[in-house]
Amino acid sequence: MRKPIVVSTIYTQEESGSALYRLNMPNSYLEENSTDFQFVNYTGFEKIAEEGFYNTDIFVVSRVFDTRSVEAVAETKNNLKQCRAQIVLDLDDYWVLNKAHISYKHYKDNNLTFKTIIMKNLFCVLVFLTAGVLNAQQMAFNFVEITAKENSQDKIAELFDEFFGEREQKSGGVFLERLRHGREDGRTHRIVFLWELDNGGWVTKPSEAEGDAFWRGVRNHVESWGSARAGRIMNLHPGDTEKYPTIHIWDIKAANPKAFAAAQAELVNNSNGAFDGRTVAFGTYDVNKPNGATHWALVAGEDINDHMSLYQQLQTTQSKAFNKYIEDRGEAVQIQDFIVERLKTYQ
Repeated sequence: MRKPIVVSTIYTQEESGSALYRLNMPNSYLEENSTDFQFVNYTGFEKIAEEGFYNTDIFVVSRVFDTRSVEAVAETKNNLKQCRAQIVLDLDDYWVLNKAHISYKHYKDNNLTFKTIIMKNLFCVLVFLTAGVLNAQQMAFNFVEITAKENSQDKIAELFDEFFGEREQKSGGVFLERLRHGREDGRTHRIVFLWELDNGGWVTKPSEAEGDAFWRGVRNHVESWGSARAGRIMNLHPGDTEKYPTIHIWDIKAANPKAFAAAQAELVNNSNGAFDGRTVAFGTYDVNKPNGATHWALVAGEDINDHMSLYQQLQTTQSKAFNKYIEDRGEAVQIQDFIVERLKTYQ
């Protein structure tokens, strides 16, 4: 059974009034009517032990992150960056922060920014967050490269639609991707499986005959099979794969993986929207490491031109944030890089 999503609600005033109706009552309803959520209430971030930070999947914050001091806000920011949970900020009636609001100076002048979701309906936000792959659970992947027979891509895609299209998986998803720039050994495509550790597989498992028929159909359109690799995801900024289906992947040796993951997350959050809508991720190679690479990093874009425009932006108008990322991530040696195009997504 899937572990419940832990939601920690942070009240910066008493748990009453409008906060009770907007936050506590929807929380209670979800917890009582669903096995997917577990809720914990706090009166401030300073009341949370270290274990509480790392056990939390989603922080729901009422009005402001901290009312004590600029230093306290900075400390809270650092703690949240370390645990990398999703953050929902209820700004109450402050849809635009004016100079009188306590958060204005903290988040504008001191650049203390997070990836936040401004919300008025907690239930809708939580449904949205749980509809995709959540960063909070440890995700793993397994992929295999293939060389498809000439003009067989559409036929393989049809087989995937028929087999995966209507079937619900317990977690993660399945992707069919086309190998583009940097492909090796004549490989043309790869099949990627993504799942939450200890919670993979089907909600309703297909019969053995159905599975055999699917793979037999795929094999009929595959000239040869290539390498298979597996690993884990250490940082994930989910994006819109329909708008940004072209993914640039770097295989690397990362000396300090935790620092790399934290630096990548900070770059995404502090680049003035350069990564909005783009999938950005970092993770490990644990099985069959390519040419000795220990880790990988990726970013999604619309096409090659869009990727070049992003890199130009990072090295010019966003150079301060990008240079800080290079400095903070630690030593990283690039082994190789390549581009894939996401053809099909089943989640």
